[in-house]
Amino acid sequence: MAGTFVLLRSVARYPNATSFDLEIFRSAQRVNLAKGITGRLHKESGCFFHYLEGEEEALQNLLERMRQDDRHFAMQELQRGEFEFPLFTNWDMGFCKGNHACIRQLLGSLPFENAAASVAYEIIGFLADQTPQLSLTS
Repeated sequence: MAGTFVLLRSVARYPNATSFDLEIFRSAQRVNLAKGITGRLHKESGCFFHYLEGEEEALQNLLERMRQDDRHFAMQELQRGEFEFPLFTNWDMGFCKGNHACIRQLLGSLPFENAAASVAYEIIGFLADQTPQLSLTS
């Protein structure tokens, strides 16, 4: 199945873990899977990294809804492209905590605000390699 992917970064309105995170996870997993969108949402150091893949129209509709969501702001598109086969079979969410490898390590001294296309594929690879930390089935 060919489709479109997009990698986004946004700033969390609530940087620390809150009940909003579980709310985001539950609603996004339900809605995204119903629309055929797969990927991962990763929260780290007060920022969200969103990797989404699916049909272009479904992604555009989701991005419009995301722009209206006040649980995050300063949404920035880091990379967009086409894929032949999706990286993900579902949608999940993860967090960086403790001694886990984090996007911060990938970026080195580059601030999250400056994460750009030059490191986008490294971020996508990191997200694809991580084990989901939330699941509605576990």
